[in-house]
Amino acid sequence: MSMLATKFKKFFQAYESEGSSLPYYADADCQLRALPMEDIWVFRKNLDNSRVVRANNPDDNLSSLKAVGGAALGMALLIGLLLPSAYNLMAGYRIHQLQQEKQNLVTENASLESERAQLSSPHELAKTAKRQNFQPAPDRIVLLNPNLDASFAMNVKSQK
Repeated sequence: MSMLATKFKKFFQAYESEGSSLPYYADADCQLRALPMEDIWVFRKNLDNSRVVRANNPDDNLSSLKAVGGAALGMALLIGLLLPSAYNLMAGYRIHQLQQEKQNLVTENASLESERAQLSSPHELAKTAKRQNFQPAPDRIVLLNPNLDASFAMNVKSQK
């Protein structure tokens, strides 16, 4: 701010030193008064701190160790608090995965039972035996109904 006042003062003094009258916008009564601390000059000295060495403080090591220990203790406490909920979450995922696996195994078991029942039907066994030209040994043949009488299957008395 004082710099601005100095510029104005120099501007008006330039017109006065030339002996000319002030410009049309300047009035003779419009002289700026001196601003406070306008004449103070600040000298700034360049400082070189490259050779300055910080003095050792023996408490610095202890305070840094306390900070590291406190942070480690805080982290251990936080992990201890969050570990059970994380374990429950992982166990829930595992239970869901096992339930899906059980459902898949039940479905596969049902399809295999259906396939086994189809393959072990007498009609399918006869077709397979015929396709493979299966000839049983004569002593292994057992005739279940030699008369081919249907009365036993129908639970009706035969009329012989």
